Amino acid sequence: MKRVFHNKHLLRACLFALIVAGAMNSFGQVTLDGAFSTSTGDATPTLAVSHTTGTGSNRLMMVSVYYQAYNQSPTRTISSVTFTYGSTTLTKTSSVAFVENGTARALAIYAFTESDGLPNGQSGTVTITFNANVDYGIVAGVANFSGVNQTTPLGTPATNTGTSGSISVTLSGLTGNELVYDAVGAFAPSPTTLSVGDGQTERWNVVRDRARGATSTEQATSTSVTMSWTAGASGQNLAIAAIPINPVINYTLTVGNDGNGTVTLDPEGGIYSSGTTVTLTPVPDDGFVFAYWSGDDAGDIINNEGVYTIVMDEDKSITANFSQPATGSATSTVTPSDATPRVGDQITATVYIDMSGVNSPDNYLGSYTGTLNWNTSVLSYASHTGHPPSGFAGTVNTANASSGTITFNGASVDGATGNILMLTVTFDVVGSGTSALDLAYSAMAATPTTRNLLPILTVSDGQVVVDGPPSCNVVASDGTASWGTGAPATNSVSFSHTTGTGENRLLMVGVSWNCGTTDRSISLSLIHI
Repeated sequence: MKRVFHNKHLLRACLFALIVAGAMNSFGQVTLDGAFSTSTGDATPTLAVSHTTGTGSNRLMMVSVYYQAYNQSPTRTISSVTFTYGSTTLTKTSSVAFVENGTARALAIYAFTESDGLPNGQSGTVTITFNANVDYGIVAGVANFSGVNQTTPLGTPATNTGTSGSISVTLSGLTGNELVYDAVGAFAPSPTTLSVGDGQTERWNVVRDRARGATSTEQATSTSVTMSWTAGASGQNLAIAAIPINPVINYTLTVGNDGNGTVTLDPEGGIYSSGTTVTLTPVPDDGFVFAYWSGDDAGDIINNEGVYTIVMDEDKSITANFSQPATGSATSTVTPSDATPRVGDQITATVYIDMSGVNSPDNYLGSYTGTLNWNTSVLSYASHTGHPPSGFAGTVNTANASSGTITFNGASVDGATGNILMLTVTFDVVGSGTSALDLAYSAMAATPTTRNLLPILTVSDGQVVVDGPPSCNVVASDGTASWGTGAPATNSVSFSHTTGTGENRLLMVGVSWNCGTTDRSISLSLIHI
């Protein structure tokens, strides 16, 4: 491992904190995102609107539908609103707001968010489908918004109806950060004009047959907003619905350091919408290395092989701590008791951490997190002993042992030095082949300095090679066979023989005789001369 240090004189008298300007736990702003689209139809059960979704972050698509089907039977209702692009169709069957002034003189608002699958910058078709033909006019408008809270995109709607020369509706209980969206309809044989109220921005105002539909938006600045429209004539059937669009909540990430390095953020800025994942990269000054995170929210940081991330779901504050690196060298080894066992054998693998080569004051091991991996087609975990080392508190996680992995960790205030026995793992040899004993560490620090030992750590893996199943020796003839015969009517027979010279010897004697119907027993004597 190569370590490069640059000489640079650094003098910092106080903690430096990176705080990007902006109010903590602030609100973003909902904005119109791209062009809106409209379409009209008559005497049809469906209406299609060509539309392109927005390209901003935290998107919302609002669809307003205004229709006149008074006295048609059965009562006309909207079955679904869909957005189709390519081979994908998003479907809504429930509106977020609905109001009618007399049966089927009505308007409805539908909403699609990113969690519904709303794509970025896709051209497609919004289709409104009714349960039957609408004979007296349909108007539809579609608008995109960005900066919308994806968890709670909309607040509580309010509706109103009337027949006078104006109509309005008031939304209350707001935070003053919402963008208010409304839809107003005028339904009559000759729908009148509709003029938008003060402070509102008209988005569309379209008529077809006996239905006129219009929409506007207004930025809330207080706890209530009134949306109003003025009709060009009285005696109209007017209906209005308004709903607040909630802005994304922004959270502030405050990142400090101990004066010996900095932290870069990706994305940059320090103020993030809810749910944003931020990557933190510690940048040590010359002669220093990153040591650890501290602060109120350090526990929220995720370490994935040295890549640090944090999810912004509230205001968070963390501090990066750097230290001068430990010097010298630490080693860790894993050694099998038998590197060439046979199938059916049982072996052990012993893990050591040797601090003998680390220079004071960093030569006491204070904490560690390690992983041991092996080939499960060759070795099967049986048990472990020896962990944690004396004076340490720690655990061995064997939950993934069947997959060939265990993790082990430990910590000690007083620490240990020298060559430290960390862990002994017992394996059953279950198959032929090669298994590495792959040892790795994600953290290792000295005590009491807390300096990172990983930059000076050298790990030596082990290996086990199993050639095949257990072997058996071949039984072979050992020397020259001998024999002899006895005369009839005798009770013994003798002959000379020389025993074998090999290991694990066996001498076999075969005897046969014929005594007619008389039983005879036999005894054998071996006389060494």
